[in-house]
Amino acid sequence: GRVVDQLTCKSRFLEIEAAGSREELKASAAFNLHALAEELDQFLDLRDVELAGDGWSHLNWKQDEQGDFRVDGDLQIRNLRLNRPDHRPWNEDNLVMLLEATGRIEDSRLAQLEEAQLKIDGGEERLNRDELVAWLLKPISAIEADTRYPIGLKARGQLARWLARLEPWTGDLIAGDVDGSFVTSAQGAFSTQAGQFDQIETEVRGLVGRMGPVQWDEPELTASGSGRWDRRERELSLDRLALRSETINVDGRQVEARLPAEGTPSLRGDLSFSGELNRLLDWLRDPEAERSTTRTHGKVSGKAQIARNGQLTTTDVTARIDDLVVESPDQDPYREREVRLAARGAYDADQDRLKLDTLDVTSGALAVKASGQINELAERRLCDLSGNVEYDASEIARMLENYLGRGLSATGRESQAFVLRGPLAEAEIVARRGVNSED
Repeated sequence: GRVVDQLTCKSRFLEIEAAGSREELKASAAFNLHALAEELDQFLDLRDVELAGDGWSHLNWKQDEQGDFRVDGDLQIRNLRLNRPDHRPWNEDNLVMLLEATGRIEDSRLAQLEEAQLKIDGGEERLNRDELVAWLLKPISAIEADTRYPIGLKARGQLARWLARLEPWTGDLIAGDVDGSFVTSAQGAFSTQAGQFDQIETEVRGLVGRMGPVQWDEPELTASGSGRWDRRERELSLDRLALRSETINVDGRQVEARLPAEGTPSLRGDLSFSGELNRLLDWLRDPEAERSTTRTHGKVSGKAQIARNGQLTTTDVTARIDDLVVESPDQDPYREREVRLAARGAYDADQDRLKLDTLDVTSGALAVKASGQINELAERRLCDLSGNVEYDASEIARMLENYLGRGLSATGRESQAFVLRGPLAEAEIVARRGVNSED
């Protein structure tokens, strides 16, 4: 075949050198991304884009007469900076990629891939390094643009850095600020647009972040499951899901999560859950608001059926709180052995509004029935609820013994209508005329 003794290409931002033939080729390149951005700025408006960094790459290629080939290469980038409006900043002090593969070329096209492995190493500090190893699980042939490659994968590092690295190729996988150190392993079939996870297991330590109205601060979280990821629809479909943390345990079947680039994520599927009430309430607390002096404790368990129709996500939840305790300064704790809750409603993503068709709360002392809506759920959480509370006077008297003494006696059941309006954390309750249902 043809032999190239020396091929050289030089510009302000790129230098390439290559020598060899189709049977054996060696090539190298050096580049400067800041110089590239200056050249592109003559044709594109890059005033709001920061692109910087430099690096080099090497490639070695060998191919025999039957078309069987072996290739290996490396890429190293130092001081990478890619910052764009409304995107995660991608900053790297040092990023190294290593690739090796074997296969067969037929009619000048890739006909078969026998083996392949990709390694990515980021970061300078040994204990704070990001690493990824991906390898081909079995040979594949009939390769097309949309071919899904059977791949095994292991990775570790910081979530925020990996999300920034992946965003230019996969889009923003999580529409929110998330960070923590993780270790993950997975097997499945993947293309640039979609992926099938046969098995994925992940452990995250120091998980912090916020997505819509929910914020996390979890010392440790583990998750496992199987399912699919659709990049275009930004939808994760899970045949099974198991999530464990100090706050909540969740098991799910046929769960679909849509993660929009803007707005609040949505779910559908059947979930069962259990967790700690005080930590769950912290997930919904406004971090900029003054922390409440009242603390609520209890064990929560229940089931949720979630479905989505267009922008409307409907939910049917049944739950139970065991050993409820509400603690306030200078007061004895309020206690309930068991509280049951049932709710049915719908969330409108376009309007950021949660409509509650029914909300029933029942305990030994009282029963509450309410309906209404919560507007601006992701931010202000403006309540507009109305309903009726029915309470057992003897139970209320028993709970007030700590404040009014043991001589208090009351019987009968009372009913009171109410309206709850305003931001959730400071909503005003307006009582209506009471009804004595039993003397």
